[in-house]
Amino acid sequence: MKKLILISLILALGISFAFAQSIYGLRAGLNISSFGGDSEMDSKIGFNGGLFMQYRVHPMLILQSELNYTQRGAQDELSIMGVKTEIKQTLHYAELPVYLKLDLGEANLKFQPYLGPELRYLISA
Repeated sequence: MKKLILISLILALGISFAFAQSIYGLRAGLNISSFGGDSEMDSKIGFNGGLFMQYRVHPMLILQSELNYTQRGAQDELSIMGVKTEIKQTLHYAELPVYLKLDLGEANLKFQPYLGPELRYLISA
């Protein structure tokens, strides 16, 4: 059911903006993540990349949707009876955020605060 909802949203966004004047781009970077709570696990570095599309709704408003792949997780080293064990947990996500951005500023100096929901689907763990 989650896959059907995710695919439907991607198709709806793609079709609705297919004939509009839009800006498309790529996004790539690194994540540094760890698990919270009682476990004291170290941070882990993961990959983050995807596609984004911006559509200007009004001279001061931009609708931005993205389709991203993100790795999150944590790592730790344990020593049990003198045997060192390394634990790594990596979570792979597909993310679909939809933002409404306010476009403030002049020429090369822009301030763009944004607000919106994000759907996240766990691909594998």
